[in-house]
Amino acid sequence: MGKNLSMDDLDDHRTDIWGSMMASSKTRPAGVPEENVYEKMHWMVILTYAAAIAAVALLMHGAG
Repeated sequence: MGKNLSMDDLDDHRTDIWGSMMASSKTRPAGVPEENVYEKMHWMVILTYAAAIAAVALLMHGAG
């Protein structure tokens, strides 16, 4: 019948699949890092926090 696979066998297989999918054969332009590294806060994060605080404040004002 079929071979019984252990969890280790499945993890190894999953790593092989993701490893091959993540490996890129494309060349990157100069100045583009291999991984995206964010060293400063993005302006959309600040905008999202401000919108969330405003929404909560409006909800509290309307409930009172």
